[in-house]
Amino acid sequence: MYKLLKNTLAVLVLLIGQNVNAQSAFSLKEAQDYAVKNNTNVVNAQIDYELAVAQKNQVRAIGLPQISASADARWNQRTVFQSLINKQTDDAFAAFKDKNPTSNIQKDDFKTLFESSSAYFSSPPNKAYTALNDALKQQIVADAAQGGGFASLIGTTFNASFQNTITLSVSQILFSSDYIVALQTSSVYLSLAKMNTKLAETQIRISVAKAYYNVLVGRERIKLLDANIEKLRQLLDDSKAYLKEGFIENIDVNRLEVNYNNLVTESKKVKNLLALGEASLKFAMSYDIMQPVTLSDSIQNVESPELAQFSKSNYKNRIEYNLLETQQKMNELNLKRYKYAVLPTLAFYGQNGWNQYLQAKENLRPGQKNDTYLYRQTVMGLSLNVPIFSGGSRYYNTQMAKLNVTKTKNSIKNFESAIDLEANAAVVNYNNAIESIGTQKKNMQLADEVFKTSTLKYENGVGSNLELVNATQSIRESQANYIEALYNYYNAKIDLDKALGNIK
Repeated sequence: MYKLLKNTLAVLVLLIGQNVNAQSAFSLKEAQDYAVKNNTNVVNAQIDYELAVAQKNQVRAIGLPQISASADARWNQRTVFQSLINKQTDDAFAAFKDKNPTSNIQKDDFKTLFESSSAYFSSPPNKAYTALNDALKQQIVADAAQGGGFASLIGTTFNASFQNTITLSVSQILFSSDYIVALQTSSVYLSLAKMNTKLAETQIRISVAKAYYNVLVGRERIKLLDANIEKLRQLLDDSKAYLKEGFIENIDVNRLEVNYNNLVTESKKVKNLLALGEASLKFAMSYDIMQPVTLSDSIQNVESPELAQFSKSNYKNRIEYNLLETQQKMNELNLKRYKYAVLPTLAFYGQNGWNQYLQAKENLRPGQKNDTYLYRQTVMGLSLNVPIFSGGSRYYNTQMAKLNVTKTKNSIKNFESAIDLEANAAVVNYNNAIESIGTQKKNMQLADEVFKTSTLKYENGVGSNLELVNATQSIRESQANYIEALYNYYNAKIDLDKALGNIK
């Protein structure tokens, strides 16, 4: 069992190791795609796009029917009378006097008792209050006989001990200029979020490309330095042998050793910079800095690349230009919103409610039940809101919106000139980089030939040590100039693609 587990773990480790190695080799495009998938800025831009989608749906939902339901259960610990109109109060007081001519209750006191539920129901029962209650009941019966709803209302709502209410409400916007413009704006905002995502992707692709080429150029420089170190090391070993034989002086060996040590030191510095460049590439890719990375692309042959020609820029290829145009659409919709603010808003509403009232009776006899009443109310209507005067705010908001439209229009025009200038400068820099890389490559080849000739003359005793030292310094300088020209070429190529909007 232990052996089986051990073999299983070994296989898993092998598979994981193969998977890691398989994912550690990247071409330039693969590195860019990896960065687009994992870079935080791009991921956040994609989240912003999803938020814009949700916001558009949220705005659209406002124009759909709005349905709500509510329920309420209430226990009236102390019921409340509402004020009666004067005629009903007078009729009730007259009925009370007819039945109780000897009562000393005055009309004002009667009214107070009649209208104040707390005083009526909290007072201890006596003959006067009982007579008053009987008179009120007679008035209720009289109102009911005449078809009056007021008495029925007193007998149920005001005296109900329990009340249950269920309400269903529906509303629908029929016309609103604000809603129409908001719906259009949400669509434009969605396009803006999508463009911001594309801009973030373009920027990260540019960053990864420059870091990628920086590593490739750095590795090429290491190769050249290592080759020179090997040449100079062999030459130094030969010179030490010549020194033992007495053919050269010690100063000649020292000059070569100084050059050799400088090359070794420079190689160490370049390797440290290369490690930093690889870390920068991993950072741009959002790749684990502690994991090794392999670049499958190599330095291309750039001996005779085609020169670029400047032509009128296609502004639509630049995502930044499209962003400005979208921003202009947003400003125009904002202006449209203020212009249409004078239009009315029309909405439909409807409500259906069920009210249940329960009158609790005291001292119920067998077979008696509490009185229960159920009422239903249905309401439908149209709501029209017409703006008339806003104190001048609508006028000034419109003026500000117009100014923003003009301002963005000017920004677009200025950016068109900036794109033309950037493209022109990129073409010039790219062509200069091509010229420079061709020249520096020839100089490097010439310096290598001079070094070989000086070495041959020195070995045959017809050349001086100083001539050989100068040749080694020349080849170092020519190689450094070539590497710099190579790096400038790739940067200029990226900048030209960016200026022409060719980075997708």
